[in-house]
Amino acid sequence: MDLTEDGELLPYEALIDSATYYRFPIVDLSVPPSPAEMVRMKWPQVVRQF
Repeated sequence: MDLTEDGELLPYEALIDSATYYRFPIVDLSVPPSPAEMVRMKWPQVVRQF
């Protein structure tokens, strides 16, 4: 799970072999904007189906 913003660090998605890559950018020193976003981060494969 990648919590960095676009351009914050070099992307590491290409370094992952068989794992599923998820990106949920969060601004440094902040929290996700809503409880729904936290659920989406915890269970992305479930939420993604809807």
